Amino acid sequence: MEDFRRLAENYIATWNEKDADVRRKRIQELWAEDGEYVFPQAVLSGHDAILAGVTDAFGHYGAKGLTFRLRDDAAPDANHNAVRFGWELVNPENDEVSMAGVDFIIVDKQGRIRSDYQFFDVVPV
Repeated sequence: MEDFRRLAENYIATWNEKDADVRRKRIQELWAEDGEYVFPQAVLSGHDAILAGVTDAFGHYGAKGLTFRLRDDAAPDANHNAVRFGWELVNPENDEVSMAGVDFIIVDKQGRIRSDYQFFDVVPV
């Protein structure tokens, strides 16, 4: 279970990463080469596509000072090679939640993300 909590923490840190080179390295370490990030708007396959998606999200949110964090009410929970956890996007100045959701992740035998399904609970207006 501790490994899955660390996976969730590293995952969140990737979305908050300001340095593009470090962000790329984190994605290469977290996701399998043919891993997928699946969210309602698209399916991103492979490191380059996932990096583009994370970088785009950082440009929309992180560059404005918003940060992702794990949700207290949806801590990482594991079942064999699957983990789910809740996250939220907040303004650190006032703790206002702009977006929130749950990720359901399947990892491969090396512990890298094979599939990452994202579900939204709160979306920006």
